[in-house]
Amino acid sequence: MNPQPRRSLGLLFAALLLPSGQVRGQGADLEVGQPGPTEGAPVTFVDVAAARGIASYEMMEGMAGGIAAADYDDDGDIDLFIPTANGIPNQLYRNLGNGNFEEIAAQVGLDETCPDRAPLWMDFDGDRDLDLLVFGDDDFSSCDPARPQSVRLYRQLADGTFQNVAGPEMTMSLEGQPRAHCSAMCVGDVNNDGFLDLYIAAWNGVSQLLLNNNGINFVNVTAASGIGTESNRHWQPMMHDFNRDGWLDIYVATDFQPNRLYINQRNGTFIDRAPEAGLDNFMNDMGMTMGDYDNDGDLDIYVTNIWEWMNRGEHNVLLRNDTVGSQVSFTDVAPELGVDQGYWGWGTTFFDADKDGWEDLVATNGFGDAPWNTDRSRFFLNTGGQFQDVSAVSGLYDEDWGSSLIALDYDRDGDEDLMQSCNLGGPIRLLENRTSTSNHYLNIKPRMQGPNHRAIGAIIKVTAGGKNMMRAITAGTSIVSQEPAEAFFGLGSATVADRVEIQWPDGQTTVWNNVVGDRIYTLRPEGRLGDLNMSGEVNIDDAFLLIAAAGFCFDCPEDLNGDSIVNINDLILLFQNWGYEG
Repeated sequence: MNPQPRRSLGLLFAALLLPSGQVRGQGADLEVGQPGPTEGAPVTFVDVAAARGIASYEMMEGMAGGIAAADYDDDGDIDLFIPTANGIPNQLYRNLGNGNFEEIAAQVGLDETCPDRAPLWMDFDGDRDLDLLVFGDDDFSSCDPARPQSVRLYRQLADGTFQNVAGPEMTMSLEGQPRAHCSAMCVGDVNNDGFLDLYIAAWNGVSQLLLNNNGINFVNVTAASGIGTESNRHWQPMMHDFNRDGWLDIYVATDFQPNRLYINQRNGTFIDRAPEAGLDNFMNDMGMTMGDYDNDGDLDIYVTNIWEWMNRGEHNVLLRNDTVGSQVSFTDVAPELGVDQGYWGWGTTFFDADKDGWEDLVATNGFGDAPWNTDRSRFFLNTGGQFQDVSAVSGLYDEDWGSSLIALDYDRDGDEDLMQSCNLGGPIRLLENRTSTSNHYLNIKPRMQGPNHRAIGAIIKVTAGGKNMMRAITAGTSIVSQEPAEAFFGLGSATVADRVEIQWPDGQTTVWNNVVGDRIYTLRPEGRLGDLNMSGEVNIDDAFLLIAAAGFCFDCPEDLNGDSIVNINDLILLFQNWGYEG
């Protein structure tokens, strides 16, 4: 990114004189969000895609097409990369910070026209700029017969453009069976060297594990890792430390076969422990999301399926985490909680639509043939560890063949919105959260030193209003998609979180106490928010340090709200934590 000129101290002090509500941070419309006005309908969503600059969309032929959401240009707002069908350029929507998007794929070198299915942002080389993985899929077209099934790795350059640097190790081997195609990807640091590694799933092909060689290239270790080279029908994978030993494991949703749980042996190898963990669901598993729906301090898993397919009792499964210590254990509780019927399911996500501190659950579905061609998306409102189906009044009740479904606060107004991609010529929906509520929130962006700057693999816990909530920072979720590297927490009526704890990927734990709500925080392991001199409290010395750094300041500790500029918004956050001891 091209740096901006440093703002003078006079401009910063002048900003102190602006009336409340007129201060703006660069990129974000207002980092200090506002709660909704009054309690109203349970949940309300409105499609604003066209009004916000999202153009027409056509998914590539086949079973799924994804969305990758991330702040790729580090201006504080969430941008979107959307792969498209054969002959249609892929789309990169830069968030303008005012609720609108601008499509710029051609300007930055990402307007590939061959069909693509799965995108994922990651910092491959550890330079803190997000790079982009795009899974190409030629099986359904003659776009370029010479191009093999492959993952393209676009490195972000200093000027904000992208260059494909993928090597031959990123070429996939499929079986050539009917409908063989790429599936989904996830990244995380599986060998604890600081760099993000890559798992690539294939349907009727060999899924692959690629280790990141210090940001130079990827090394294919699939066979040696124990994951194996047999053909699979894998869909969405996800990395998480299931047995709590400090090493990321890999869980894979699998179609027509049992799911796989590859437990990391901490020596470069993995062993499938799905059967003994209760995670070997043998249905038609496709999309997947993790969340702590019951607020009991561990992450549960929701997986989409085909309802009653093949007369084997198939249904969406909610796998409640019953793990004790290192003994991984999950139990399907979907039928008893009423979240099992998802029709022909695809994308799904946990998120807190009404900011009450309980994660709600949404899933999209459909297929091209009857009776699934009129399947309606499902919205399950969490009412304290139980669920209520409010699909019909939610605004998410379409009859399209849904694919991806992700949560994000695209307009930085302090609630979580949704984005949904649909098959058979679209549409793509940007579903703005219009739920009326006086509840409060926190949005936490963990950031750390080293190549894993966005702290992929971190666990964030928040205690507020008598609730203990938990989120994970992952890369790869829903179906062939990705949500931003930030954690959103509804606080209910509480205006302050009693405790915020981050368990970092490198094993460190940092705690903050009495964190003011209705804010977006960028938190780092090396210090408390606003405690710039590491004295243990926030005082006048920290205020002087912040003022001295006024202006453009990419990823510096004085930039408390993470919008790449030190200004009045950061000073306000510092004052709010005055005297704070965490």
